[in-house]
Amino acid sequence: MSEGADKWMIVMGCGKSQVPFIRAASGAGFRVLGVDRDLEAPGREETDRFSAVSTFDAEAVLAAIEGLNIVGIIAYSAFVECQKAAAIVRERYHLVGPKPDALKYLLNKPDWQRKLDAAGVNTPKNLPLSDCSVIAKPLRDGYGSAGIRRFESMDAAKAELGDAFSNFHLEPFLDGELFNVGGVIIDGQPHILSVCRKKTLPNLVTSGFCSLNTMDPACSGLKHAAVQAITAFGFTDTPFSVDVIRSKDGDAVIDVGCLLDARVDRLLAAAEVPVYDYIVAATFAEKAAQTTSLDAGWALDFAFADREGCVSHLTASRGEVELERPLGSHVHQPTSIADCLGYCIFRYENGEETSVSWTIQIEDEAA
Repeated sequence: MSEGADKWMIVMGCGKSQVPFIRAASGAGFRVLGVDRDLEAPGREETDRFSAVSTFDAEAVLAAIEGLNIVGIIAYSAFVECQKAAAIVRERYHLVGPKPDALKYLLNKPDWQRKLDAAGVNTPKNLPLSDCSVIAKPLRDGYGSAGIRRFESMDAAKAELGDAFSNFHLEPFLDGELFNVGGVIIDGQPHILSVCRKKTLPNLVTSGFCSLNTMDPACSGLKHAAVQAITAFGFTDTPFSVDVIRSKDGDAVIDVGCLLDARVDRLLAAAEVPVYDYIVAATFAEKAAQTTSLDAGWALDFAFADREGCVSHLTASRGEVELERPLGSHVHQPTSIADCLGYCIFRYENGEETSVSWTIQIEDEAA
């Protein structure tokens, strides 16, 4: 059979995080074209063909796949530029998954807000901004928690942001419990894979997750809010993540994305939920049998540096540590989840402490 007759799946990026997707696509019978400008990318050897171009360059990717029977594209990357490039490829090849128009609403906060308002989704924006702490989110190309800041008042936000104030979307900071709902849309049908309590640092960077029983009645409102939000954006055939805050005013959606939240795929995989198979099925718009979901009692905890320097040692009081930064790397205090040093996954019982004691050694760097 010629290459042109084979069914090809594009995987944007061949780093450590993309290797499980390459393997799942190969296991499902697809040939895999890996795209990564890093010639030493660890997933390169597991692809059927490799193209050393940037995942941010849609035209270069389109040139690399010319003549192939492309049936799907997996872009499991938090980089906005990679998501934009993948959306262009999907549109050009009539593939399922987020297209440029759908992605535009996620990256433009005023449009994001209008979409949710039109669908009747409850958000913090529906509450008054006066006399409360506020959250400032970048108006354009804001994705996840990147660039988000909290201020004690509207006046404080105006004073500190100065001329940049007009570049932010402001909404009230709700005092409540934060949850994340993760799942995948397969052939138009949303499947909830996880409901977790979400922990954050004081600067709102994600610091961990604790799983709940998705069938618990207490989760029904969270799941309803998540499905309502992804439906408002018209998402099809993609993983998704929705942050919901539960306060005295009810459940309010504060973020929506077309990926699972930070390392939640690893948490699902550790619990033997076949998340990568589900995402491949979604990418190909393949009908799925009943999916399984994450049980209660799983936790994921991130490690961060408390100062700038060179990390020389990282261990955890429980679970196996997965390094995100090689020992010897330059590190600094976190401004986003991309600054995490590593993470660990472990089981816990009801009522048990779900945090981890990290032992982190950071050395001063030589002048």
